[in-house]
Amino acid sequence: MSDTINVYLLETVENLKWNHICSMQKYVSVQRQKRINAYRFERDKISSLVTALMTRMIISKHTGLAEYSLNFQTNKFGKPYLTNLKKYEFSISHSDRQSVFTDYKSSVGIDIEMFSNNIKEYKSIYENNFTINEIMHINQSLNPFKEFIKIWTFKEAYVKMIGTGLSTPLSSFDVIKKSSDFKILTTEYKRAVISVCCDCSCSNITIIPVTLEEIVRFYN
Repeated sequence: MSDTINVYLLETVENLKWNHICSMQKYVSVQRQKRINAYRFERDKISSLVTALMTRMIISKHTGLAEYSLNFQTNKFGKPYLTNLKKYEFSISHSDRQSVFTDYKSSVGIDIEMFSNNIKEYKSIYENNFTINEIMHINQSLNPFKEFIKIWTFKEAYVKMIGTGLSTPLSSFDVIKKSSDFKILTTEYKRAVISVCCDCSCSNITIIPVTLEEIVRFYN
């Protein structure tokens, strides 16, 4: 029986300022606060904070645990996990003003990237990080820039699923070839592509919108 992957998506408004939400840092860990405030640009601070807040909210709702009791750690490659619920599998990603979260019954990875209009700036990236098969696929496609973004998200989602991050060379595996070990699902949302990597029982993605107002109500 196939499964549906639920992807929770938060899109912040363009005019949202850091001083509008900075007081909500108190709901995330001190370690996360340090990471947030290390960012130079306001948009990155906002993205990091709202992603953390959404993650805590959804996990709390799905597990029944109070959000303040959730203790996050990362493995040596940066994959987050819960110390008080180690078998709970989840993955997060953000790009520009969009943040995504997913959880699943087994290992899962997610990535979101915005589409670019200029493939030239990415050419050296895929030539140095993709397999020959993937490079040929991009070069032969009708929309090379779109195919590059899709394959990039496929690869990011895969290394998140296996928990090794970019310590695994992106050229060491091919996401175009069909695998019996994992499946990659992808969908487009406005100006972004979202990809999820999971076991082969999953079949499709359902986007569930989350609003900042919903998050604020949850914590208040």
